[in-house]
Amino acid sequence: MSTLIPARDTTANQTLYAFHGYRMILATVLIVIGLTAGDALGLGQADPMLYQSVSGIYLCLVVFSMLCLVREIGSISNQIGGALVVDILTISLLVHASGGASSGLGILLLVSLSGGSLLLDRRNALAMAALSSIALLSEQLYTQLHTLESQVNYTYSGLLGVAFFAVTMLAQLAGTRLRVVEAVAVRQQSELSSLEQLNEHIIDRMESGVLAVDHDDQLLLGNSSAWQLLQCPVQQEGTSLERLSNKLNEELEISRATSRSDPVIVEHGDKRLICRFQRIGDHKQSTVLIFLDDNYLVTQHAQQLKLASLGHLSATIAHEIRNPLGAISHAAQLLAESKDVVPNDRRLTEIITNHCQRLDEIVDRILSMSRDQTPAPQPLNLDAWLNMFCDQVSDAGDTALPRPSIKTESGLTAINFDPTHLYRILENLCSNANHHGTAYQRPLSVKVHAHQGADNQIVLDVIDTGVLIADEIAEKMFEPFFTTGTHGTGLGLYISRELCRTNGAELIYTNTGGNGNCFRIVARAA
Repeated sequence: MSTLIPARDTTANQTLYAFHGYRMILATVLIVIGLTAGDALGLGQADPMLYQSVSGIYLCLVVFSMLCLVREIGSISNQIGGALVVDILTISLLVHASGGASSGLGILLLVSLSGGSLLLDRRNALAMAALSSIALLSEQLYTQLHTLESQVNYTYSGLLGVAFFAVTMLAQLAGTRLRVVEAVAVRQQSELSSLEQLNEHIIDRMESGVLAVDHDDQLLLGNSSAWQLLQCPVQQEGTSLERLSNKLNEELEISRATSRSDPVIVEHGDKRLICRFQRIGDHKQSTVLIFLDDNYLVTQHAQQLKLASLGHLSATIAHEIRNPLGAISHAAQLLAESKDVVPNDRRLTEIITNHCQRLDEIVDRILSMSRDQTPAPQPLNLDAWLNMFCDQVSDAGDTALPRPSIKTESGLTAINFDPTHLYRILENLCSNANHHGTAYQRPLSVKVHAHQGADNQIVLDVIDTGVLIADEIAEKMFEPFFTTGTHGTGLGLYISRELCRTNGAELIYTNTGGNGNCFRIVARAA
């Protein structure tokens, strides 16, 4: 036998348990009625012994079927088919023991056929209906042939047979519709589950913190960014918002009362959070979504966009300046070579040439900022590479710098960095240290110290013995075009920090605790 439900799924098992439960109750009722009120109801009146024997055997077979169902012995189609065959034979024998079709027990087959047809395919279900009709008609024929005073009713048996086929067809239609509805429900449930997981994944990966708060100010959900911004080591679903942040809860109540949707700033610990409230629904007791952002990061991102726009504008201006600047410089050189120029005027041409060179340097740096600086990182053995760097900067002719001293920890892991970018950064830091110390006319030494940092990081410290940088200058010195000198462009430290960031590193400033400065590069180990 085949079935429309090949797998032993939850719905099929539930239907089987309900069907076998009905059979268990039926078998028990038939035995009890036969023992207590059989004569009054006419059950077993023709053959009481046969009635009791068949009822007892039927109860045993139903118990056995239930055990097979619990232990999942056999397929669904075999279990339901076997149960129907047992029901047809049992009820046919009980009809015979109770005096024939007039006893009314044949109607019990309608329930069995309707329940079984929900799980069987059409061909097998109709076969069971035909077997039921044949069994009742055979019982009538047997009674007529072997009982002298029999009262057979072929019409009643025929009508029952028609009812068997009608109930079977209706159950088939209902079963088919239920299976289609169930398949659609299962598919929709799977799609909803996938969509829910997708939404949770997206929300959890958002940089903005997201909190969902119900009408009782209880937290329904929150993503990892929200817990991090609120400085919660573990998730706090189910707790009150007031317990998590009293100020945030106050702003939520104000938003509910005034329907305000503008962002607000909330102080939480050492952070300033930008909060936006979005109500889900129209009434005031709806669930509210709270979006949280770190004000510092938002401000920093806005600053980055501003600097990017400024850099593009500056590069455009610098490119336009270069042509007239070249003409001015060339004209000043020609004027200086003229024999009619007096010495005082020649000094003016030197000033023009010097400032043209300075402007040209600024233009070069601005244009280099706008060019693609995609890094090509590679593992660098710092002990060997730093010694090579010191040899090159101290032998660079007119631009030579005092040789820095090198200190590297033993067993130091290689650094992952673009060698060209690292050279440019260290050269700029050493040049700044030399210029800073020379400006104050004091002995200067520069030391490059490489050591192992935390979390698989390498730290490069460029330490000088110059005058300590003031706090108000340290706060601004990484900004573009900020300089305290008359000859600098104010772009060196800014470019160095950007080159570090393109290599996944960070450039920071710290003092040495005494007289001296330290510029620290924190980079990834190879």
